[in-house]
Amino acid sequence: MKTSVDVHNVLSEKNIPHEVVPLSRAVTSTREMAAALNLSLSEVIKSILFIADGKPMLIILSGDKRVCYKKLRKALKISNLRLATREEVVDFTGYMLGATPPLAHKVSLCTVMDANLRTQNVVYTSAGEFNVVLKIRTLDLEKAVCAQGFDLTGD
Repeated sequence: MKTSVDVHNVLSEKNIPHEVVPLSRAVTSTREMAAALNLSLSEVIKSILFIADGKPMLIILSGDKRVCYKKLRKALKISNLRLATREEVVDFTGYMLGATPPLAHKVSLCTVMDANLRTQNVVYTSAGEFNVVLKIRTLDLEKAVCAQGFDLTGD
């Protein structure tokens, strides 16, 4: 299983500034992470693995947003779209569901970042373990994951 060390190493190799911050307790959701760090949900991001036309695709968005399937399908011309299973998350990323970071995955993933994240200067996200958080500037994260940016969220 991969850990926060893998996340740190990938970012260090790319010379991308970041902080890996240990938490005093385990968190498994953006809501729990925001509470533990005394942040708003918009400052915490989640990485959600989908299977799009049979291939894994990672979507990165803030904790206060939900993916709009219709927008995602249209923007990326996807016919079949579903959430990945717990087993697929581990198989493709190397991390547990609920601790999946936006980078340093087991396999190369097509990554899409919600364009609305650009309103945040700094974001916090899972660093690959339930008790470790990654703090990174949004523009640095976008560069690190080579993400396409689209408006993917719904109200």
